[in-house]
Amino acid sequence: MERLVVIIICLCLYGFLWLNKKTLQKLFLEKETPKLLHILDRGDVEVFSKQRIHRGLLVIGLAIISYLMKQSVTIWMSLMICAVGVIKWPEITLRRIYQRRLNQLKIEFPIWLRQLQILLQHNTVLQSLRLSQSHAPILFKVALKELVVQLEETPQDLSLYTSFLNEYQSIEVQRAMKLLYRYNAIGSDDSTRQLSRLILATTKWLRDQRSSIHSTTLSLTGWWGMCPLLGVSGLFLVMMVQTMLTLLERR
Repeated sequence: MERLVVIIICLCLYGFLWLNKKTLQKLFLEKETPKLLHILDRGDVEVFSKQRIHRGLLVIGLAIISYLMKQSVTIWMSLMICAVGVIKWPEITLRRIYQRRLNQLKIEFPIWLRQLQILLQHNTVLQSLRLSQSHAPILFKVALKELVVQLEETPQDLSLYTSFLNEYQSIEVQRAMKLLYRYNAIGSDDSTRQLSRLILATTKWLRDQRSSIHSTTLSLTGWWGMCPLLGVSGLFLVMMVQTMLTLLERR
């Protein structure tokens, strides 16, 4: 009788969760997920949330079945943890892809900016942006095309410059676009000084980014180099413990 009550409670609880999937979608939806989906072009937020909640509930169903079949506590607890992992893992993957793209942007944008600086010596800002589209990185080629189209209609709109790639929230990109706007807005008397400032900012950006990549590579190499030392140290400790235990047993 008691087991029947437990089965009914488990089935009712699972049915309640299944019928309230939309509530679970809102509950597990992270604040940054809609923005990440938009940046990475990974589909609709509702579809993304629905899929991961559906998969999570299926794993929860397996956990309940294992519990009712009197499996070990380890098995159904592991399934419950896996259910949470199934729900959270897609969002973690989005963040990793976004971070990878952001790091890629920090390398490719200043290189493209260098090419743009060469074009600026003989062209206007709008014309230089238009000519640079063929050499722009794939990461922001579409955004650059949209920017050119918008600037053709309102070339003096500051918001168009500052909104370029603003989803990545990069201070360096915003600073560079503001310098481009100033270069476009001011007269020819001050254009050389603004171009020099842009060149200096880009040079510093490239130098800092290369230093950051070099430091990261050295850190990873250093940790990998520590692995043999840690292994030898662990083996030494194990041997010492075994030796001490042997001496104590002889006494």
